Amino acid sequence: MAKAAQPSVVNLGPLEEEVMRTVWRHGLKTVAEVTAKVNEGRPRPLDYRTILTVMSNLTKKKLLRHRRRGNTYHFTPTCTEDEFAYSQGAASVAGLIKRWGSPAAEGIVDQLGASPEVVARLKALAAGANGESASRP
Repeated sequence: MAKAAQPSVVNLGPLEEEVMRTVWRHGLKTVAEVTAKVNEGRPRPLDYRTILTVMSNLTKKKLLRHRRRGNTYHFTPTCTEDEFAYSQGAASVAGLIKRWGSPAAEGIVDQLGASPEVVARLKALAAGANGESASRP
């Protein structure tokens, strides 16, 4: 049986993260819409071309895809914010464990145990591994 490909960590700069959060949370599709939203409350607005470049880079990173409609590109995310967070967490943990082994895994488990919400979620996931249904983003 083929092993599933491990997700890789996608490094986002601060503006890339802001643009992705804007697209995810507001469902904006055009560069003009995203530029307007990102510039709300900024003392010095960002240029349309800056946001266009960021959105193009996010397309290269496979977080956005685009289609041209007339003279306008419409962008859509390739995953939800929760799916992205899940894949980044999974990739980060896998990388730490691969590099540092059991001590890294123990450190991760210790950190997870510090949050009652996370402990409850882990119990639900463990129950799912035993045949009960558990879902992920």
